[in-house]
Amino acid sequence: YNTKFMIDILLKSPIFRGIDQTSIQELLEASNYKIHTYEKNKLVVSRGTLCKHFYIVISGSVRADIVDDSGKVIKIDTINTGDYLAPAFLFAERNRFPVDVTATEHTEIMEIGKESFVRILQLNATVLTNFLRIISNRSQFLSQKLMFHMFKTIKSKLAAFILEHSDNGKRKEITLKETQQELADFFGVSRPALARGLAELAEEGIIESRNKTIQILNADKLRNYNAE
Repeated sequence: YNTKFMIDILLKSPIFRGIDQTSIQELLEASNYKIHTYEKNKLVVSRGTLCKHFYIVISGSVRADIVDDSGKVIKIDTINTGDYLAPAFLFAERNRFPVDVTATEHTEIMEIGKESFVRILQLNATVLTNFLRIISNRSQFLSQKLMFHMFKTIKSKLAAFILEHSDNGKRKEITLKETQQELADFFGVSRPALARGLAELAEEGIIESRNKTIQILNADKLRNYNAE
């Protein structure tokens, strides 16, 4: 495998943030890892599988989905190059994957065995700090996602999202990082339904939406939707 390419990717990965190339190479040499390749639409890991490795996407991307009782697929997250799969579950008592993970394109994934990863954390305090930040951020992300799913209507979900990203309406304009499809997946709705929700908020004079920019015209009405 092209070690230089792999280390170049790891240099950009949050788990190795602040670590130089030589140190990464030394940590890898002290660990037990493998690289696995998956083609588009290939299942990487299924829900309920034991999490026994730390997984890093070296190239390509995967998506994490949950299938509900009705058979509907709910997209939880997209994991891109340099990111990792279910990092918090590696050390959980019930360390099984909560989602199905599928390659969305030709993808290569590094698997570091649990014992080897523990050794890396012990050898390098920066990696340990990065790992703690990663699982803390992931917990925050899942808490936010759960909060948005509690709202019954698309407009109330949008209101909560806009208020969350505008400091409760104090900032009058926000720029979306997500595409409409990514935002729809995050909310668990279709993209046309999301677009209708944005259009209806605009028709009510609450927001203006242009491309990825949302301008808040009436924060009080947004808060009313958020309270529904």
